[in-house]
Amino acid sequence: PMSLARSSWNTGAAFEAGGGGVAGGMDRGMACAELPLDDAVFISFCRRGRKRLREMQETFGVTLRLDRQQLVLRVTGPASNVQAVSKHVATLSGPRRPVPAAVWAELMRTRTSQGPEALVERLQDACGCRIHIERSDQEVHIFGDEEAVAKADQLLDEPALKCTQDMIPTSDSSALSGPTLQALAQKSKISLRVEPCFLVVYGLK
Repeated sequence: PMSLARSSWNTGAAFEAGGGGVAGGMDRGMACAELPLDDAVFISFCRRGRKRLREMQETFGVTLRLDRQQLVLRVTGPASNVQAVSKHVATLSGPRRPVPAAVWAELMRTRTSQGPEALVERLQDACGCRIHIERSDQEVHIFGDEEAVAKADQLLDEPALKCTQDMIPTSDSSALSGPTLQALAQKSKISLRVEPCFLVVYGLK
């Protein structure tokens, strides 16, 4: 994942020294950065091509050039605008983190909730990044800059202390109807997984 620490920064003053001021190609106060892109982000830029780059140029007030050989995005513009683009690009990728089954179930259960029960929303507000729950694996995908990702990783340890799971033996789980289990789960604010001879219950302690 790209982070600000990996960006190659040059201020306008450095360009002036090497190129003779404005005639050399850059005003004072302007900046240029090379932002390394991971494979997924690079492919997404290639698929949408010039349209996506044009939209970013208009939004941030910079000039963008995608280097397909070096897999970097070259950004030129006012220093503050270039930094804003760098932070934005950082949010387009991020690490995946495995979470315990009970935490994953609680994240899935409350993903569309609002208010105090909205676990994903509270985590995102606290760390300033976006958290995507992977449905096929018990893990989350964290999108944000390096600092926000580190904070999200730390905050995700907290639900593990509050979430738990238990197994309830049954003679024949297939006899339990889906609507009945769904109603029970909603009323009790839990998640249920049906196995042949037992029910797995996930929820808060």
